[in-house]
Amino acid sequence: MKDTDEVLAKLQEFLRTKPILLIETGLSVSMGLPGMGELTECLKSDMPKRCEGNSKLIDEWNACLASIEAYGLEDGLGRCTVSQELLNLIIETTAICIDQKDTQFKRHLISTSRKSFPLAKLIKHIIDSLSPGSPCLNIITSNYDHLIEYACDVYGIHCCTGFSGAHLQRFSHENLVCDLYSLTVIPDKRTTKQDYRKQKQVRLLKPHGSLKWQQIGSETFQCSETIENATRVIITPGLTKYKVSLTDPIMNCHREMANHSVRNANSIMVIGYGFNDSHLQTVLTERLNQGMNGLIVTRHLSHSAKMIVRDYPNIIALEESKAGLTTWYYQKNSGEIPGKLWSIEEFVEKIIG
Repeated sequence: MKDTDEVLAKLQEFLRTKPILLIETGLSVSMGLPGMGELTECLKSDMPKRCEGNSKLIDEWNACLASIEAYGLEDGLGRCTVSQELLNLIIETTAICIDQKDTQFKRHLISTSRKSFPLAKLIKHIIDSLSPGSPCLNIITSNYDHLIEYACDVYGIHCCTGFSGAHLQRFSHENLVCDLYSLTVIPDKRTTKQDYRKQKQVRLLKPHGSLKWQQIGSETFQCSETIENATRVIITPGLTKYKVSLTDPIMNCHREMANHSVRNANSIMVIGYGFNDSHLQTVLTERLNQGMNGLIVTRHLSHSAKMIVRDYPNIIALEESKAGLTTWYYQKNSGEIPGKLWSIEEFVEKIIG
């Protein structure tokens, strides 16, 4: 690829491969939701109040805070042994911090031109390209927020997380793995026929949990409102991260389905992911080794992501250049083109229109 037109043509060609999506923190941050820095500040501000009056929790939090300040939120918590009581407080503070910005985004989306939401346009573009026999788009995310759900709502696309019901939705493995069917009228020269056909939908896989998931006793509900005395079903950075995701039945089911979708995908589009989570990328690297095509769109490629791009020439990658333009990588070559194709807004505008 040598010039802008060639890059654009290659990206359009990639989208025709009907990729599954892996959407991570970089997208949420670009939409105004908290990143690690803002979460850290929320924890610093809120946790002393939550631990007040409990000297044991205060000492435990202060030890965590020292580690966070030395190594960052993810690595810092990963170096601490955290009690379940303190972990619950960290989870609740994290959830509240993200939930506030998530709600602000939803209200803004409702009050503006909703169909200008670039993520919604991207999802609709891909799902419209799917064949009638396989009209389900798998999207994987470790984000707790609801940006993907909102994007689906913009175009009336059914978004399946495995939960069903009205106010207190319950999870079912069958709901997650099964296709969606509806009764369809089929035009015929002599008579009108009816048949059940697969319907377009997004299967949203959240192996790290979701803000809407709340546990009371041993039962987990999906509910848009905060349930009193319920525990949020999300995992935070730290030593318990993988243990919780493997032992929680819903997160584990989502993890297994995410792995299954990667194993069966022709290609994958990765948005805002630094390739620093071995939990998500073990199966992904297996498929890349088998020659699966990929596209990475992010503001800054992490060191791990650059190693992935180096090792797998079948990946196209876009990031911001030092001059604020776009650097592209493909087949061990790279170059710079005008514009900000590394941003989801301009990517959708230039590639989809």
